[in-house]
Amino acid sequence: MERICLDTEFISEYLHRNKDARKKLEELRLGGTRLATVSISAFEIYYVPFRFGGKQSLERTNRFLDAIQVIPVTLESAKMAARIQAELLRRGTPIGIRDTLIAGVALTEEIPVLTRNLKHFRRLKEIPVNGMKKDLLVETW
Repeated sequence: MERICLDTEFISEYLHRNKDARKKLEELRLGGTRLATVSISAFEIYYVPFRFGGKQSLERTNRFLDAIQVIPVTLESAKMAARIQAELLRRGTPIGIRDTLIAGVALTEEIPVLTRNLKHFRRLKEIPVNGMKKDLLVETW
């Protein structure tokens, strides 16, 4: 069974009832894809209801995140993210730390990322990992 990592933007759009995000999630579920996200995305998603209030928003967030796998940032994925960020800085094309952590987890777990943030995630093509070039698989919706 395939697994996919939902990035923060996708989850946010889904929770705000974006028609395209809802359609894509339904397709993934019907196809048997196991849904996951990274703990850093859970942090970002929880920030909105805690910052701006809203019991319904918090309940919706809880239901969504309780229904999917939340993958923690481990020492291994943190090292991967650090390696990625160092390489991107060498190239002069850094991305945000949170996206770098998402990429580090996705590469470590060997799962694709579902995102519309292609500007950042496409920079991660052919990042050297353990002496080999390794692509982060990115899907859009």
